[in-house]
Order: sequence, then structure tokens, then C-alpha cells
Amino acid sequence: MGWFNRAPASALDAQELEAATKLSIPAGRYSVSVRLIEAKNLQAIQAFNLFQTLLSFKLKTQTVHADRLPNVVGKVQLQRAGFEPQKRKTVVEKETAAPLWNQLFYFDGVEVAENELEACNVVVNICDKSRIGKDMVIGSIDLNLAAVYAAPNHEYWNQWFSLTDFTGRRSGSQGEVCLCVTVLREGEQQKLHLDEKFSDDEEEAVEVGQFETEKQKARRIARAERKLREKEELEEAENERKNVKAFILKANVYNGREFPRMDRFGREGLDAYLKITCGSAKEGQTRVLTSANPNWNQEVIMRLLVPGGENGLVNMPPLRMNVMDRDYTDADDHVASTAISLHDLYERPAAYSRPKWYCFYGGLRGMEVSFFSKMSKLAKRMNAGYVDGAAYRGRTLMSFELEEENRKNKFARAKKAIPPVLDKMGREWHCFLHSQVMSVELFQTNSKGKMLALDVGLGLDSTSTPSVLLRSEGGSLSGECYANVQCTLAPLLVKLPTPFEGPLAGTGAPDVFVNVNVVSGSGSRRVGYCRIPVAELMPVNETMRPIATPTNAEFPNGWTIQGWFPLRADALSNHKYGKSRRAENVKPIGQVLLRLMIRGAASGKRAAGETIDNEEFDEDGMSINSDAEAAAAMRRAEMERKADQRGARVAQNVESEFVDALPTRPFMLRMELYQARDLPAADAHGSSDPFAVLRVGRNIAETQVRQSTTSPAWFRELFVQVDLPLVVKDKKRLPDGTLVTDNDSSSDEDDVLLDPTTIAELQAGNDGDSSSDDDVDYVDVENAVVKKKSKSTFRGMGGGGAGQEFEGIAWWAAPSMNVMVFDRDEGILLGDNDPLSVLSLPLIHPAQMEADRRGDDDFSVLASSILSFYSKFSLDSELPDRYDNIANYKVGALSSEPEWYPMRHLNPQKGLSVSTVDSGGYILMHYELLPMPTEGIRKYAGVDSSFTSSALLRMNASVVKPLEDIYGSEAIAVEIILLGVRGLTPYRGSSIQRPMVEFELNGVTPLYYGATSSVARSRPSIYPCGTNANYNGQRFRLSGMMTKLDKVRLSLSIRVLDSKHSFSYIVATNEHKLRVRDSELHEVAEFVSKLRKVKPRKPTQDELRALEIAEMSATVTDSEFGFGTDTTLYLDDSDTVTDEWSESEFSSLAESGFFSTFKSLTMRKNNTESQNISSQIMSKSLKSKSGVGGKSRSKSMRRDGKEKSATKKIRADGFKMIRGMDGKRKYIPLEEFARQQQALKSIQEEEEETGSEDSDSDKTFMSGGKTLSDASSDSDDGEFDPTQDALKVLEELNRKEKNGSDESGTDEDEEEEEEEEEEEEVAAVFDDGTGKLPEWMVDRMMLADGLLEDEISPLQFMTIPVYHAKGFADNTSEKELAGFVKCAIRSLPLVEEDEFVAENLLERSVSRKRAFKEAFNRASKKKRLDKLHEMELARWQPEEEYASMNKDDFGELERLAGGGPLAAPPTDVLVRIYVIRGRDLRTNDPSGLTDPYLKVNQRGLSKSYGKREDKVNRTLSPWFYRSYQFATDIPGNTLIDVNVYDFQKRGKDVLLGTCTIDIEDRWFSPLWTQQLSDKPPLEIRPIYLPGVDMAQGYLEMIVEVHEGSENPVPAFTLTPPPVMEVELRCVTFGARKMANKDVGGKNDLFFRISLIGLDRTQTRFSESQETDTHWFATDGRGSFNFRNIFRFEIPVARAALRISAFDRDIFSANDAIGEVTIPLSSMCRQLMRAVDTSPDNEMATEATVELKSSFADTFASFSLFDGATEGKWFKLFHPSKPHECQGEVEIMLSLLPVRKAESRPVGKGREAPNRDPELREPVRARLSLMDPLGSLSLILGPELLRKLFIVGCCLLFVGIFAALSVFVVNDVVGAYIQIAIQKQAKAFGLVEEDAAPTPAPVPIG
Repeated sequence: MGWFNRAPASALDAQELEAATKLSIPAGRYSVSVRLIEAKNLQAIQAFNLFQTLLSFKLKTQTVHADRLPNVVGKVQLQRAGFEPQKRKTVVEKETAAPLWNQLFYFDGVEVAENELEACNVVVNICDKSRIGKDMVIGSIDLNLAAVYAAPNHEYWNQWFSLTDFTGRRSGSQGEVCLCVTVLREGEQQKLHLDEKFSDDEEEAVEVGQFETEKQKARRIARAERKLREKEELEEAENERKNVKAFILKANVYNGREFPRMDRFGREGLDAYLKITCGSAKEGQTRVLTSANPNWNQEVIMRLLVPGGENGLVNMPPLRMNVMDRDYTDADDHVASTAISLHDLYERPAAYSRPKWYCFYGGLRGMEVSFFSKMSKLAKRMNAGYVDGAAYRGRTLMSFELEEENRKNKFARAKKAIPPVLDKMGREWHCFLHSQVMSVELFQTNSKGKMLALDVGLGLDSTSTPSVLLRSEGGSLSGECYANVQCTLAPLLVKLPTPFEGPLAGTGAPDVFVNVNVVSGSGSRRVGYCRIPVAELMPVNETMRPIATPTNAEFPNGWTIQGWFPLRADALSNHKYGKSRRAENVKPIGQVLLRLMIRGAASGKRAAGETIDNEEFDEDGMSINSDAEAAAAMRRAEMERKADQRGARVAQNVESEFVDALPTRPFMLRMELYQARDLPAADAHGSSDPFAVLRVGRNIAETQVRQSTTSPAWFRELFVQVDLPLVVKDKKRLPDGTLVTDNDSSSDEDDVLLDPTTIAELQAGNDGDSSSDDDVDYVDVENAVVKKKSKSTFRGMGGGGAGQEFEGIAWWAAPSMNVMVFDRDEGILLGDNDPLSVLSLPLIHPAQMEADRRGDDDFSVLASSILSFYSKFSLDSELPDRYDNIANYKVGALSSEPEWYPMRHLNPQKGLSVSTVDSGGYILMHYELLPMPTEGIRKYAGVDSSFTSSALLRMNASVVKPLEDIYGSEAIAVEIILLGVRGLTPYRGSSIQRPMVEFELNGVTPLYYGATSSVARSRPSIYPCGTNANYNGQRFRLSGMMTKLDKVRLSLSIRVLDSKHSFSYIVATNEHKLRVRDSELHEVAEFVSKLRKVKPRKPTQDELRALEIAEMSATVTDSEFGFGTDTTLYLDDSDTVTDEWSESEFSSLAESGFFSTFKSLTMRKNNTESQNISSQIMSKSLKSKSGVGGKSRSKSMRRDGKEKSATKKIRADGFKMIRGMDGKRKYIPLEEFARQQQALKSIQEEEEETGSEDSDSDKTFMSGGKTLSDASSDSDDGEFDPTQDALKVLEELNRKEKNGSDESGTDEDEEEEEEEEEEEEVAAVFDDGTGKLPEWMVDRMMLADGLLEDEISPLQFMTIPVYHAKGFADNTSEKELAGFVKCAIRSLPLVEEDEFVAENLLERSVSRKRAFKEAFNRASKKKRLDKLHEMELARWQPEEEYASMNKDDFGELERLAGGGPLAAPPTDVLVRIYVIRGRDLRTNDPSGLTDPYLKVNQRGLSKSYGKREDKVNRTLSPWFYRSYQFATDIPGNTLIDVNVYDFQKRGKDVLLGTCTIDIEDRWFSPLWTQQLSDKPPLEIRPIYLPGVDMAQGYLEMIVEVHEGSENPVPAFTLTPPPVMEVELRCVTFGARKMANKDVGGKNDLFFRISLIGLDRTQTRFSESQETDTHWFATDGRGSFNFRNIFRFEIPVARAALRISAFDRDIFSANDAIGEVTIPLSSMCRQLMRAVDTSPDNEMATEATVELKSSFADTFASFSLFDGATEGKWFKLFHPSKPHECQGEVEIMLSLLPVRKAESRPVGKGREAPNRDPELREPVRARLSLMDPLGSLSLILGPELLRKLFIVGCCLLFVGIFAALSVFVVNDVVGAYIQIAIQKQAKAFGLVEEDAAPTPAPVPIG
């Protein structure tokens, strides 16, 4: 209790002020895969142990069973609160401590919100299967999915985890389990794990022997040392993993407050208790109290078992605190939940050790008790704490301590009662929350004409505004509504908990909720809300009159919080039926302009914080100063009661009141709107018809509509009037409460406090003034002094601070700038605009240095620094958002150039998986705020007064016009050769009949006024079919003016139309990005080839010997011939692409046009830089020809015919031509142009300085190369010669290599060794289980990670996918693949003939007669316009020398596509596909296995190849080894689909995935034709399901393409590796040192021998057999001489022999003694190698692998009693005693082929034929009726017989002693009797005293 006397909050430990480190996990749809491989050291569990219960006087349950092995089953659960757990389980492994499963389970469709993945856990329970009752849990591992996602590659691969008992009954590690866990977000790909490299001991021994050199010996020793170190590290990690740590969590739960009612009946309506959970650990909870404000004052202790390792605490789930409602007839209900990180609790203990309030948030209060509503899943998730809550649900006072378990706290028990701290921590300061709501803007609510009301609440109290009318924006924004509230709400009495000062002030108070409600005839419903932490409202303004509303005079810099706050949609109360609540939950709903401040009295603060100095406490934590404390408490309670009454009484008399709107000053917003990209699709064909709307306040401006694109380019300049509010001068409040006007103040502050009357007068006078075009009048209202500034000084604002012209502006109330993008749908009667995206930006930003420091794209989304709880935006504490110094801020955009801004999706479809920032695409724009020109916006913008735009302009407040060419532009042409469309899917159930393709060049402006050259459409085609139509190389040229601004992106809109009817309609679209600038070319990451050579198997010692003999017999000539030939590019010995080319190869490639082909494809999508020498040559050649359009040349126009002109040509030498963004030409005399340039020189100085740093004005638009002068000076350098450049590069490389070799000197050997080791690491491994490479894989490359299309890029013809909307739904952003468009693209610059002044021909006016004629004859008008377009286009000539592909190569592509005068006919090709194996196939079958088979078809054709009968049974890694061959034409039906289906006995077969292969990409690739076609590489290609972008598995395949099908090239023989059936003979000779399990010191001993493993398809197999029973085995010895025979097939992925010893019991379960596992994988591989190397194959003498005793083992274990050993002795262990040997067994193993075994068979057990070795009868004692005593001794056992003998001897001794004691006692008793008789006789005088004594009587017997 020492924290009572701690220092104030400002002196707290720094840990309390640190922010918790939290990994941000994005929202999305995740897929979880868990593979249970194996486990070890598992113990059997006993449900109840009576003996231990009696000894300890405690109930002992679930204890370790020492005489049994568990029947193991693995159970996997995916746990999420609010959802039913998803369960999977493995097969049962009977009676083993080391099970092997290798089963894979998937959990798909885990859709979570941001950071909700931390609340998802994978729990793996390893259980002991019970026949009756519940399975006993051996141990569990709890993995947090967020930790797995944060791991490399988002996976834990083949990692061992220690199992713990979460119940706490058993301590320490309960075994270990090997897992593979992968967590992938939608769109991410799993890393492919190839075959493991060979690491057998036999292969390592190959290097030892006579063939080992000194160098090899040194390498072998170094490798052995490295492996030894690795082994030691693994052992150390395993020991650390086994070290399970126990932690003790102590939670002091004091009080709960303000919980909602959960039960409909009852006084309190809540049976509350607090439950603390941490994954699967045993939960802790408080007692149940029936109260909404429970006082628990209770301690909760939890024992947490954390697995060992460095990430033990990190992998643990978070600590969740759940307030629950106890229900006796149903499951308990979640009231609310919150969570803290266990790792953070351990790292920052001081932040949690002090009691503090934890607030809970969730669904709306009252939903549980409503009779007519049902709790939604979203509300339940909010209550469970996984989704941000929409309402306040209560708070609790708690503290936490986490420490490692020790002897002091191990047996600590939770205290039922702890001292209350509510009187200390529950002190509350009574303050008033003041709020002022100015305006509300709503997005897409369609609430026009309805009433709107807002309420501001903190805790359970709230205050509301009167209802106001919602108005519509009208026009295109008919769905947007706004309301001018202008209301000051009644002050709200709030109670702030401690602490009241310092950085922790306000952290214990609930958030402020601002709710926006729409009132209609059916009632009021909340449409949106925002949350504001109270900590952001600190410090409290201390005043004598806290209830008084703050004034501007008191707070000239504004309230504590003020500005625009984004609203979050309320998906609970405003849910639309038929819509997804999850989607509505992330939908932006609007924004609200408000001000907030908390005011309080200092006296109330002192009363709430009153405490007793030098307070002392006893041992129980009770205060000793009880009297003083009681008096202080009574005094404080009385003051609080009076304050409550006074505050409530005063607050009742205060009502909400409307305030006058702030006066405004008109300004002008100028925006340069360029283009957008990645917009959502709203039409069924996968595109949109977007247009943008700018809204600032009530003024709007709208752009034109761009058709069928998601990357529109508008190039518009928008001018909008902006009414900025002014700061009003209020009366000051004196201490007595009176308001006075301060007229004597002359401070700078008064210059910005303006009187409304004066403002109105000055504005009225200012409107009548006039000024020049270059100057704008500004009025200093206070001094009535006119200031004039040039308009150009406000543009850019490069300094980062705002100018003096913005003084007096109330920036917190400035309207935000909203840019909304809509999709225009033209209906039959009315148009329908679908909302796409929205962008909200402020007019004022923090300084640029703050944005640079953060480096955040999401920085500053609104003007306020606090925004709402959901915003990521916040300012540095050193720069508060109070607008004290306007110089710290930037008015307008942060940058002086256009920037890309992320937009938010207005109509999300995926719910919680939609990102809240960038899901709506991006928009490129620039904006600046300028003074309002006196001549008006229209005249300032240069728009003619006669120009009207009807609905687009509102009261002359906005103007839209084409954007001026500010950065300059250059003409560009994009030429396209259309090859065809491929694989078009049906549209709305109808197949495509007559497709045609339309191209549009986006991101350019018209080449000339009225130009239509940016759009081209092909002719319809039906050959060979509509699905795969060819277009015979139709050629198109698209042209336009490309701006020099690098941020403008050029793209190609591709639309596929179907014209089978009288009209055509779009069926699929896509946007293809064009890269034509150097900056865009560098965006592509450097490509690294992933083609690898396959690692060959190292030869054995026998093979090395044979090789040496062969080399010795070979001649020198043969050796030179074998090793002197040149190698090709991909068949080199290195694992990467070689850089060595011969001169002959260079010349041949140059002649074939190889270099020109590479140079021509630099603009393609898949453009990457290859690692081979050809890419280096091409990069050099491209640099030599950089700079398209770099030369300024004057060319004359050449036309075929004569041009008729009515006017004489005017020379253009004395004119300056200026081109607008709309293509119009304007000619200005040079004298006038010079005067204008001189006048603008001073204005543009700042822009030129900025532009020289940021822009690329000195570079050409494509290559960024030389300037005009440089290009002209280099015009005579000569033509490009790729061969010469290649040779120069080769010489340079050789020179560098030679220098490097000279410098290396003596280090060559070391470098060679390192390179060899690197090659071994990089080389791929192909292992089919035989241990050697198959013949068809020799010298073949392997592509394991990636696609071959990337390796052979750049491709000749690009394959561009096209999409349509998923399900052909309207207004959705989800797309699905609809097919492909194949084309070739090149770009080249254009140069206009500027010798003569050109007229804008399309502006010519025609005569009335001609116009009347054309009105009735469209063909005539079209003919005239076509002629004008030809005349305009004739002025533009291409510059072929700067084209991305030369003309000849492009013409060759046209010829190959079937176009041009020398069109090539389609080529008949033969395609062969070899499918080898499948990998990691995904299935939803409960068994976790599948029965796959293949089906291959050409897309567009109905014929398919493959049969259901070829299925592979029950596997996830099938061996197909199938080949398919078919003929086709190129170009034509060349898309090949390889489908993998799961065989179903009943019902339709399930598609597992599809792999698509494009034959044309390979056929047209020079790299494929020249390097890879002869021996194509082995590809590992992923398979996908439609609409799923996550790989569903992989296929190993080889694809061959051969020209001509009449005489095909012979196919290689694809056969699976020889599957050899082998026989394993296991001989059990005997056992020794066995632990005795029976009472008599004996065992009824037998062995169970199990063969387990994974076959070649990774499928588990097992077989168990038993030996006979050695009854009455004594002295721990057993004799068997028993043979067990197993048969299985090799190769195998893994095999082992498990030997378990048991004691047979007749009337109870057998007792397990121990077990051992013998690996067989190396024996199997050794046998296959012996069979392959022997000429006799399976019948060879060497074709037998044995595991038996060696000479050393025989000598070491020789015994005179046992004789020589034949087998090998293995020790047995039991998991209950892992360090104690339970016995030894002698085993001999023989592995041989079945053919050889059948030629020399042996019998099972000791049956005939008994040989190899001959097994004698075991030496065993037997029962016999002729020897009953001996039989009895056998039955009793030696120990029991020994005990009986000792007991018998003891009993005999006692009998003899008893017999002898009878005689002794008789004599003694007789003597005593005689003496007594004599005494009596003397007494009676019968015998004289002197008489002789009577003789003693004769003894009896």
C-alpha cells in the first residue's frame, strides 16, 4: 500500500508515461494453416490417483501414469471470442510417446479488423485418447496469430514448442510438439519450401578414404566443426525451450462503476463479476455481485505457464479483462472487455502497479434488454473488445503485478478482501464540459428535409442541441446533406477522477462521445459519432465561474479542442437491412465542426484532492489515523454533496442557445486537378464513369465525366470562393461575472478580434472598391488602413508559414475541403450518381518540417490536431494546435507541387477488411488559398462572361476551365499492335461472339484542339473463336501531349466490347500503366534470376573408384573433347546466369535482331533488368539513345497529295506559340511575349528556384537524358551498333576480372572454397526419394520461386488481364478475371512542323448552307472532320531514332501477329506438358487429405485431357508423372489450363486449383527460343482458385513447345522413380535390465514393433506387429529369438521402426515399460543406391542392408552368461522417467528387396524356413504339473518367493519358541502352586512346621 504516499503524477516512474509498444496488424481476410508433424516425450495421463490422494490428503486428478503410454491425438482450435471455435483433430497414434502425424489443417476466411488478429489464437492440445469419457489433455501450446504474422515470412516453420499444463496440476514441460504455422493476409503468398538437402552420415563418410586429398580433408574437418557447433546451438535452444517458466499474476480488483443493465428483470439488472483470461490458461474471476456499481475489493491470482525461448511472452495471448453478467439458465453475457499486453505488463511494471481506472467500450447500452431487437455479431464483437466500441459501457479500478514464480509467491492464495482504495482513487473533481457545435456535413445519407440533433456525452450524462433542418447540396451532391447548427450546448456536469494534473490527468475518465442523430417521423436514430479522449481536454480551465460559457475575449487563441472531427458510421442503430454491418462500420459518414473545453473551480479541486499528511498504515493496509481520515471523508462528502446540488440546480436553469454565425471574409481557392488512379469500380464491366466534385463550405465545382476508366485524367483548374470565418471580439468577463468591453487594449491580440458591425461595414465598403488586375485590396479593420499585395506572393508559400493576410481568421472554423469522386450513370429518366471516394483536407497544415519528420502519408487529414478517437493524426506536443502563432502553419497544400493524396472509399463492400485510408484510390492535385480578386473569380480565371455552365456554377462562386500548361509538355505517340484476346469468360451468362478492343491513352492532353487521336478501336473478330479472337496484327497509334511533370502517370485504358448484336457493349476493362520516363523505369525493382541448377548427388566411394579407373583408361584426346566445348547460358556449372559470351554468339544475336528486340520492350509492364550480360549491353545501348524528343529540329510537312489552302501561309519566325491543355494554339508576337516575360520574372523567381530543385525540366520526357543543346551536339556521333558495344563491355569485364585475379593472389583457394559452399547453399534440390537425379533432370535448370514468364521478360507481346465486376453486380469494388488482351506497345516522340503559323482547323466555322447540309448528312460531316484531322496530324512527324522500339523490329512483330504486307500465317505447334508432382495442395476435407487428379484443357475449346481414374489416393503431395500432348496454332488457342480436382465418390468433384500456361509468351520470346526451348526448366507453378489470389498449392511441370506436329520431336520418357517393394526383417533376440512391472519381480514380457513413416507422397503409413510373450521373465531378462517381417515401398520421405516393451496383463491393461525409435530413412536410401549401382539390380549380393552388432559392440558387450551378441542393443525409456533406462533390447534389422526375399524366404517368428540367422528356441522357464513347486515359484516370481521364504522362516521360529515356552511355563506355574499349597497347609496346621517339604508334583506330560 506504499503507493498511497507516492509523489504527484509528474514525478511518477517514467515507465508510466511510456506508450505501450504495439505491432500494427492491418485489417483484412486472413488464412491460417497449421501442420502437426510430430511430438515426443509425451506422458500418459491418469484421471484419478487414489494412492496419492490418500498420502497427500488432497484430491489428485490428471496425474502422470507411470505404467502406460498414451494414445495420442492432436487437436487444433482457432479461438476467437464472440465466435465458435473452429476445431480440427488428427488420427490417433496408439500407445506411443513419439507420435508422427504430418497432417495439415486450414482455417480460411478469418476476417478481422485492424489489430484484431491479436485476439485470435491457435491452441494445440495434445490429448490422451480415452475410450470412455473425456480425453485427458497431456499438454497445450497457445500461439498468438499476431506474433506468427510478425515472424519472418509470416510463419513458424518446423519449430519445436514445449507443451504445458494450463490447469496447473502438473508443472514443467509435458512434452514437445513440432509445428508449422502460417498466417497469410489475402493476396500474400506462402514461401515454398523445397526438398531438403542430403545430410546422411553415409554421404559424409564418402570423403574419407584413399580418394581424400589434404584440401578435402581440411574442408571435411571444417564442415564437421561447423555441424558440431550447430548441434550444440540446437541442444542449447532445446534446453531453453524445455525450460517452461511460471509467472504469477496478481490483479487487485477494487470497484466497478456505471455498468449497463443486462437483465430485463430484477432491481439492479446485472449480476456482475470480472473474469481475467489469458489464452487457455486457467481463468481467474471475482465473486458475483448483483449491482451495476459493484465493490469487489478482491485479489485475483493467476498462474501462467510461459513456454521457454526468447519469444515466450511475445507468443502469449493478451491479458483480457471481461466484465460478465452471470446467467443461471444460459451462457454468461459479455458486458464489456478490454485487453493489455502481457509482454508490456512485464516490461513496464510501474505503469500497471498503481490502481487506475480502466474504461470499457462496446455496443449501445440497452440493446440487451430491448424486446424488439436482437444483438448483432458486430455488437457482440464490440462487447468482447475486438472492435472499437460505439458506446461507453463502464469502468473498473484495478492494478496488476506480474513476476516470475518463486518460493515466496508459489503457494500464495488470493485474498478474499483487500483494503478499499475508492476513498483515495475515487475522488472526483466536479467540473463542467462546455461544447459548441457549429456545422455538420453528412456523406450519402439522403436525409434531406429531416431534422438533425447532436448530443455530447461523457459517461452517463449528456447534453443535446435543438433540432435543425438538414439541407441538400443539390445537383451532383443531392445525396450530401448539411446543417448549420450554430448552437452552444448547455454545460454538462462531469466528474473527473484522479489524477487532476500531470501527463496522466484525464486518463481514467471515459471518452467524450459526440452523437449525430437524424430525427424523422419514425423516431430518432444515431447515424454517426466520434470519440474524443478526455486526456486531450486537459488541463482543466480553473475559474471562479466554471459554468459560464468561455468567450473569445477570455480565450483569444480558441478553446481546448476545436475544429472538424470525422464521424464514424453507426452500424448498430443506423443499420440498413440487406447491407453488411461490418461494411457500414468503416464507412465514412461525414464530419462535425465543434469546440470543447472543461472548466472547473479551484475550490472543488482542493476539496477533491484533500488528504492527510503523514498518513500511516498497519500491516493489513488499514489507516491508523482513522479518526482524522473519517473526519476528512465526512467533510469532503459534504462538500461534494453541496457541489452536486448547486451544480445540478444551476445546470437545470441553463439551456442550449443558438449563437450567431461567425462573420466571414471571402477568399478564393484555386485547385489544379490533374488525374486519379485506382478508383473503385462501380459498373458491371469493372470500370466507372468518374467525375470529381470539389466542395468547400457550400460552394462546389465539378469536372467533366471520363468514360469507362478507373484512372481518369481531367486536367482542370478549379476556382471556388471560400468564406473564411473571422474571430469575433467578445466582451470580457470580470471576476464578479459582469461582461465589459475592453476598448483600451492596444495589444496585437486586438488586431485579430473584430467587431461584427465594423466587419460588415468594412466589407460593404470594400466590395465597391476596384483595383488593378495584379493587386488585391486588403483592409486592416482595426486601423482602416488599406494594404496591397500582389496575388503572386500568396502562391506557393514556400516558407511554410502563413502570411499576414490571414490574420484574424478563425482557422478552427474554416471549412474543410472535400473532393468527392462519383460514377455517372445515365438512366432512362434521370441520372444516377454512385459515390466512389472522398478526400477531406484542411486549408491549414502544420509546418512542413513536422510532416517531413513524421514521414507519414496519412499525416494531417483534417484541421484539428485531436480529431477523433479513430484518427491517426496528432501533432507534436511542442506545436499545439491552438493557432497561437500562424507562422507555424502552412496555408494551402503542404507542397508547392501537385501531390498524390489517398482517398477513402464511400461504399465499401468488404466490411472490416477495408482499409480506412487508401481503399478509394489516389488523386493528383494541388491547391492554394488566395485573396478574393476584386474583379471576381470569373474574370480572374479568364472565363468569358458569356460562358455559362448552368448547374455547375452557383452564383458565380466557382469556375472550371482547362488547366494551363504550367510545367511544359511534349508530344508523344503510343503505337499498339493487337495480337488478340485470350480466354474471355461469358458476360452475364452469354458467351462472347464478336469481341473488339478499344484503347484510350490517359494522362495526356489533346494533341491539337478537338483531337480524337487518343482513342482507337479495333474491328470485330471471330477467328478462331470469340473467346480467343485474333486481330491479324491491327496497328493503332494513340497520340497526345504529355506534361513534363513526372508525377502525372500515363496509362492505357483497355476495353473489350462484344458486338454480336446491332449494338456493342463493354464486357471487361482494365488500366495498364505505361512507363516512359526514367523515373518510372527505376520504379521497377532490379530483377534477380531465380533459375537454379539442381544440386547433384555426391558420388559414393565405389562410384569414385569406378570414375578414377575410367579416367585412367581414357585418352587425352577424349578428355579434351569432353571438357573443351562451350556451354550455353543456362547450362553452365554456376547457379546463376553466366556473364561470359563469345564473339560468335554476339554477332549471331546482333544479326537476328536480338538486341533491338530487348531495346524495344523497355516500356512494358514486366520490364525488369536481367542479370545476364545481354541486359548490361542493352542498358548501355539505351543510354546512348536516351532522350526522346531531345533534338529540336524543323521539319517540313510531307503529304502524298496537294493541300488546298484559301489563305497564304504566314511565317512563324516572329511569333511565340503557346499551347493550352485543350490543344488550342495561340501565337503571340515575340515583342509582346518578351514584355510579359519581363513582367512575370519577379513573380516566378521563387517558383524557378523550387522547380530547379524538384522538377526535371532539363531532362527529356522519356529518358531524362541530354538537353536540347547536348542532343544537337551529339547528333553526329554515329549510329548504334550493339555488337561493338557488347564487345566493349566484354573487354571491360575481362579486364576487371584479370585485375581482380592479380590482386587476389594467394586468396584464390579460399575464394573458391567460399564460392563452392555458396553454390551448395544456393543450388536447388530435387529429391524424388531415390537419392539421385533422374535421367530427364540431368543438366536441366529448376525454377522454384517465381514464374518463367518473369525470367523470359521482356516479352514480345504483353499479356494484360481484363476484369469485370464480381457477379456482374453494380456499384461494387470487387473484380474477377474476365480474360486477357495480348498486344505489343512502343512509344515514340512527335515533333510538330512549326515553320508556319498553324490554324486551329477544327475551330473554323462553316457556312450556313454547309451546316444545313451536314445536319441531314452525317457522312458528309464525318468526311469533313476526318479530313481536318488528317491535316492536323500531318503536322506531327515521329522521331524514330528515339522510339522505345525501332521501326523494323516493330514491323516484325506486326508480321508475326499476322499483319502487314508480309503477314506470317499461323504456325502449327506441338505442345507437351509433363506434370511431375503436386505440393501442399489445400483441401477443406475434414480428414485433411485429398484424392487429386489432373484435367488439362485449352481455354476456349471443349476438349480436355485427363481421367478421374488417374486419381492419387489420400495425399496432399501427389506423384502424378503424367504427360499430355496436343497441337494448336500460334496465334490462336494458346492458353492452357491445368486443373487439379479432388475426386468425390458422391457428388461433384471439387476444383482444388488451376494453373494457366501461355504458350505464346514462350514462343515469341527470343530468350526462350535461343536458350530454353531445347531443354526447358522444371517449373514449380502455383495453382489458384477463381477469385482467390492465394496459392492453393503447387505443380511441378515441364512445358515443351515444338514447331510442326507432323514429325514431332520424340518425347523423353517420364517415369516415376522405381518404386521398390522391400522387406524389413526385424529379429528380436532378447532383453536385459528390464524394469519389473508385476508384483513378484517378473514380467510377462513382449514387444510391439511398429513401422511408421511418410511415403513418397508425404502420406502417413503404419503397421504394428508383436512378438510372442515371455511369460514369467525374471531378473529383467527376456529371451525371444523372434522374427517380424514388414513389407513397404521405397522411396519414402521418412521411415522409422518403433519398438515398445510391455508387460502383459490378462485382467487389466498392459503395462508399458519403455520404447525406442530406430530411423530407417538412411537404410532405405542406401538400399536404393546399392540396387542402382549393381548390375544385378535387386538380386545383387550388395542389395541387402543390415543393422546388427559390429565387432566393437560385440567385444564391449560380451558376457560369459549371454555369449556373443548378434544384434544391436538399444536402450528403452519411458516418458515418466526420461533420464532412467528402463531396459535394453537386442535387435537385428535386415532390409532387402522383395524379389530377393522371395528367392530366399524366411518364416515369421521361428517358423520354417528358419535362417538368416537361424533362430533357436528361446530359453524360458515353463509351467509343469510334474513340478508343482517349480511351477508355483514361477507363478509367484522370485521376489515374491523370496519374501514368502523369509516369512515362513520367521513363522517357524515363532512356532518352536511357542512350543518350548509351554513346558517352561508349566514348571513355573506348578512350582508356584506347590508353594502356595504348602503355605496354606501350614496356616491351617495341617502340616507341621518342622516337617519335611512335600515333593513337587510331577510335571504334566
